[in-house]
Parts: sequence; structure tokens; C-alpha cells
Amino acid sequence: MHPNKPSIDELAKAIYDEGGPFDPKPRLGLKRLAGQDLSDALHILHSQGYLTDLQPYHFPNTHGLWKKNGQPTDTSRELTKRVLEHHFPSMNVREITQQISQEHFLQNPLVDTFNDTPVTVNSESMLMNGYRGSPIDATLDFFRHEPTIRANYALLGPEHFGTFSIGMWVDKNEKPTQTARNVTRRLVASYIADGTFRDLNDVIKRVSAIHFVPDFKEVINGETYTVNTKSMLRAYSCSPSGAILDYIHNDPHLKIAYQGLGSEHFSKAAMNTWTDKDENPTDKSREVVGKIITHYLSNGTFRDFNELIENISKDEFISNPIREEFCGEEFTIHSSSLLNAYKGSPSAAILDYVAHDQNLSKMYGRLGPEHFSVAQMNTWKDKKGHPTQKSRDVFGRMIVKFITEGKFKNFSDALKNLHQTDIKTHTDEIAGYQFKVSVQSMFNYAYNNSPIKAFTDYISHHPVLKYQYSPQQIRQIRKTA
Repeated sequence: MHPNKPSIDELAKAIYDEGGPFDPKPRLGLKRLAGQDLSDALHILHSQGYLTDLQPYHFPNTHGLWKKNGQPTDTSRELTKRVLEHHFPSMNVREITQQISQEHFLQNPLVDTFNDTPVTVNSESMLMNGYRGSPIDATLDFFRHEPTIRANYALLGPEHFGTFSIGMWVDKNEKPTQTARNVTRRLVASYIADGTFRDLNDVIKRVSAIHFVPDFKEVINGETYTVNTKSMLRAYSCSPSGAILDYIHNDPHLKIAYQGLGSEHFSKAAMNTWTDKDENPTDKSREVVGKIITHYLSNGTFRDFNELIENISKDEFISNPIREEFCGEEFTIHSSSLLNAYKGSPSAAILDYVAHDQNLSKMYGRLGPEHFSVAQMNTWKDKKGHPTQKSRDVFGRMIVKFITEGKFKNFSDALKNLHQTDIKTHTDEIAGYQFKVSVQSMFNYAYNNSPIKAFTDYISHHPVLKYQYSPQQIRQIRKTA
């Protein structure tokens, strides 16, 4: 405690002697007065009928006046009430909600008189320190502590005001707020009530952005209020499924009933469901790919994972979507949109799944697009139409295999004697299984079935061979074939 700090009774006497607010420095030797001490001292005076109009907010150099334990004080609410009464004499709630703004607190502040001295009421300090500068927060806090208004406007929230409130839809961590979830819940209930949707299951299956575009109208105490649900949807990157899922996952009953429900069960998945901000497939994509694999293995479409790798097609992803049950009803996983994350390539989807699975990545570490019946886009040629490193790898492995099997004595022999008719499917052993390698596809797409083009490209990119064979030497050797 400050050695010169007066008792509450002494402070009350000082206020009485001054007949109004005063600077505590010359009178009491204090830089600032505590808001709670002022309130207690004024309570003593008011109970005796003295200076009943004098409030803590009339005093300069105070602290702890607007908030206590992180919450606005009675003093903040009392001053908010005065500001509202000053600008809206009828205290019509609807009028206040549609017109209130910062200017009502910052411009033309209230002025009271004590001892013939005008005292400016610092409502700006109250708004900034008590309510983070939000006139909506200040107004709502007053409404919720005013018994009559609270009883008639219990449903009133920041979403019903005519202006936008910071932190209304997303919090300081950019996460959707409870207000956003409450609006989503009421919007869903209204659509079910008017027959737009049969029930929540129907909402999940058919909801779209168009259902959030019209302003949502609610009647409170006989008055119609408009909620800008289109603005609210921005908290979910304009994704209806994101809004519905956030509401479900934060409802204690629904999150149990719909455990496992994800954006993939909606007709239009939320942004970044299948790809992240860098356009890479997400964990959700891999999770669904895993479900597709399990589905086809369990129903006998493929004997095992190896057979699936060699034979799965785009049609399996699109024409036979996975269905999962929630609340007694089947929901479809729209795997065709999932495949967009992999540029329409089943092999890319399977390879990504394998690469991110701890066990499979060890077993199938050498698996590549060349082991699938249809390789993914740009496997053999890049976007500029040039052969890829994968083409060179497959070609090089083929040559090594031919030499190992004795078809050619060495690389020079292969360079001289390889013919187009030699290019046939061969196999790689991976996880104990012989996978066919689509070398014919590679040879056709990357090199137009030309051995000399293949050798020239392979040698020119090889760290050793490129110094042993010039393009002229390659052509000369091939001529003698």
C-alpha cells in the first residue's frame, strides 16, 4: 500500500471538501486514484445524500476504473448507459443496434458541472480500455446487465447490429467464434423449419453457398433483425461445409452422433480439404485414399494391394464412391473431387498414400508411377515436353537389366545393338512381388520409340557417361549397328 494512501473515509471526506472531482496529486500526493476506492468513497457520500451525481468517471488520473479481473465494471456500464441516453433519448433498442457507432462515444463527449466547473466525461477512455474500442460490445454489455432489456432481448447478439464488430466471427487466433456457430445453428434450424431441408442429414448432403447468401432474418421482441450470414461465412473461407462442421463438432450431442463426419461427406468439400495452401495433397486426402483402398480390398475387387497397384483405374475412384453411415443414413464420399488433388491420377494418389504410411513406405520404397497400368501426368515428359528424370531412370534400369541377363556384354554393346523390338515390359521386385514396368509406354511417350533419342538423352544427363560419349559418337556407333 502507498504510504500516503488515504482510507476510504478520508477519501470520501476529501471529495466532500472539494465538492467535486479533483487531481489527487496536490491534494493527496498520489499520481492516480484506484477506481474501486473511488466507488467505495462515493457510495458513502451518496448514501448520505451528498454529490449524488458525482461518479468515478468524473475524476482524472484514475486506474482500474473500466475493467476488473478482465471484465467491464459497473462504472463502464453506467457511462455506456449515459452515452446511449444522450444520443438515443427514447432508448429504443432496435434504433440503438442499427445506428450505434464509435462516434457516439468519441465525438461531442458528455460534459457535467460541479462547483460551477465543467467536467468532460472521458467516454473514449472507457470504450477503448473497457471494450477494446467496440461500441457493440459496450452496448451489449449494458443491455445484458439491464434487467428489462435482458428479459426481452435475450437472443440479441453482435450479429444483429447494423455495423460490424471486430472479433464477431473470428477470434484473435483467426478461429471461428461461438457467435459464428450460434448463427449457423439458428440458420440450419430455420431452413429445416421452413422445409428447405428435411433434417440435418439433408443439410449435410445438399447445403451450398447460396443458402448463406440471403440475409438471415430473426424476430426478437416483435422486431425483425437482419444477420449478414454471407459475412459470417468468410470465417470459414466461404465454405458452407466448414461452417456446418464447426457447428457440429462444437455441439456436445452432435459431435458424438456425427463422430467421423468430415468435409468429404458434403456435396462440396471445404477449401483445403484435398490440397493445402501450397496445392499439396492433405492428410484428409490420404485418409480417404486409404478408405478407398480398404473398400476395394474388402469387397474382393482386387486380391491384394499389389494387384490393386497394377490395376486400379480412374473409374474405380469415380464410379464407385465410398459410403459411410451417420445417424442411420448413408453419406457419400465424393472421391472424384479428391482425385483433383492428384491431377486425376490414381497412381499419384496411391503413391502419395504409400509415401506417408510408415510401414508401406518401407515395403514399397522403390514403387513408382512406372509400376502402374497408367502412369500419372508428366511421368515421362515434363510440362515443356522434355523427357523426365523418371524416363531416364527407367531406361537406365532396363539397360542394366539387359546387361545383367546377358543380352548385351556391356553398355557400349547395348548402345550399338539395342533395337525398338527389344523394348518390352520387364519387372521389378518390390515387397516380394514382381511389378511390371511400363517401359514401352516410356519409350513411346518420351522418345517416340527412338533408341538413339533415348541413349542421347540418357547419356547427356549421366554424370560419367556424358564425358565418354559425345552426341557425334553416339550417332556414329548407332550407324554401325
